[in-house]
Amino acid sequence: MKLLINHNGQYLTGSAIADAVMSYALTLTRSGDVDSVDLPFRATDGAIKRVVLMLGWQVETTTVSGDDDSDELLEPGTVDSIRVRDHSRGTMRATVVDLGDHRQLQWSNFDL
Repeated sequence: MKLLINHNGQYLTGSAIADAVMSYALTLTRSGDVDSVDLPFRATDGAIKRVVLMLGWQVETTTVSGDDDSDELLEPGTVDSIRVRDHSRGTMRATVVDLGDHRQLQWSNFDL
């Protein structure tokens, strides 16, 4: 279990969930973007609740590994969803353009 911490509070969640959240937060920060994620957490009374966290640019989020002896909180669907969003934003690739045959360019598309 790991504790996710932001300016709104602290949320005890599964390690895989917290790791996916932190990876996505880093990707968003690098691209100067923000997004939100919905995830489960264990409240102080032991109940499983949900929280929607904002992540990314200028949003401080930290994790702390916990020594909590409670059962690991697992939600593979949430982890997969966050990882898909992370990977879809993660790498931007440039396309090589051959300017040798500039006649193929539709310059009228660039008129303002």
